[in-house]
Amino acid sequence: MPDDLQQMASQTIWRRQVAALFNIIPTWLVGSKTFNPGNIADNAQEQTTVAVTGAVLAGSVATAGFSLDTQGIVLSAVVSAPDVVTVTFRNDTGAPIDLASGTLTAAVFS
Repeated sequence: MPDDLQQMASQTIWRRQVAALFNIIPTWLVGSKTFNPGNIADNAQEQTTVAVTGAVLAGSVATAGFSLDTQGIVLSAVVSAPDVVTVTFRNDTGAPIDLASGTLTAAVFS
């Protein structure tokens, strides 16, 4: 095995051992739904929720993605209740944007 691969393998094994020792093995939880954002004016936002089974309020990091080009709209996500991620579509582009229906996916890392 080349030295670089050997070193990466050793680091990966070490990280897993440390994570197991401190019981901090991370988990990815994912949920998705079909969503059709309305016409979002400049300096405005729209929110929706996505069910993510197992999501908890404390100690989680949430993110979201949309299956279509967001045309400059910024997505943010937060675990807002147990098993629920609130996703915000924020438009600060200078013009209104009307996205078509697509798949909204929320993921939680805890």
